Amino acid sequence: MFFYIIDLAVNIKMEFKVDQSSHRKGSPVKAISLALLIDVIGTSIVTVGCIVLYMSQLKSSGFNESQLVEAISDIDLMSPLFASGLFLGGLVSCYSGYFCAKVSKIHEYRNVAILSLIVAVLGFFSGGDLIQTIILTVINTLVYFSGAYLWIRKNTA
Repeated sequence: MFFYIIDLAVNIKMEFKVDQSSHRKGSPVKAISLALLIDVIGTSIVTVGCIVLYMSQLKSSGFNESQLVEAISDIDLMSPLFASGLFLGGLVSCYSGYFCAKVSKIHEYRNVAILSLIVAVLGFFSGGDLIQTIILTVINTLVYFSGAYLWIRKNTA
């Protein structure tokens, strides 16, 4: 009789653990909105930081204000400044995808796709060169999904 009670208690405890693990609850709206904020604010900080560094470098080279404005508006896409800003912004976007998948807990890739779609729409409405916007949107989508992949791989191993 004693062993029967212990066996019953162990089975109930094991069933409770199975029920808890199979019922994962996430928050897709919270995940998408916070990941969007992380990406927009983080990328803005990176952009402003790169521009400030570039302006201080140009100012120390003897540029006046009108030359600074012209240099900032005509940044070469192959310059080290643009490449470093793109890399740092990519790290922020990768973390945004990671964060979105982490908070979502369920349907991670779907939620990251929604996040990517929102950012793509915002990018197209911001104006600018259409080809450049399309290229950056594709790169940003790949970076979001790589962040989500890192989260999923970490938690399924």
